[in-house]
This record gives sequence, structure tokens and C-alpha cells, in this order.
Amino acid sequence: MPTFRRPAAFGGMGRDPLWQIEDSQISGDLEAVQDSATHVSIMPRATMLLEKYETALANTQNDWQKVG
Repeated sequence: MPTFRRPAAFGGMGRDPLWQIEDSQISGDLEAVQDSATHVSIMPRATMLLEKYETALANTQNDWQKVG
């Protein structure tokens, strides 16, 4: 992660926090796709309406942990 994006707690200058979620919390209509060595995107498992995807993401809100 570039220094300007990395939070100070991780040796950077970024102001935005990092978040994590356990793989087991991503299920149903969602899947975790590792799109680089250090990043995972939460994607729809299949083509769906945006509203359904947004609802599925919102249902994970309480499972995310702030790490920096």
C-alpha cells in the first residue's frame, strides 16, 4: 500500500482507516476475491441488481473490524 494511503499506525501518512472481516462472514450473495497480493474485494457471487448487492454488503456491516 502506498505510504500516502497507509494509516499512521502502519507507518504511513493516510487518514483513512483499514478494515478487515473474517472470510467466514462473506457468504450467500457475496464472495471475497483476492485482486492483488495485499487486497481483497467483496464482489457479488452472481449478476444481481445493485440494490441486492448493496443490501448484502450492508448485512456485513457489524462484522467488520477497524485495524488502523
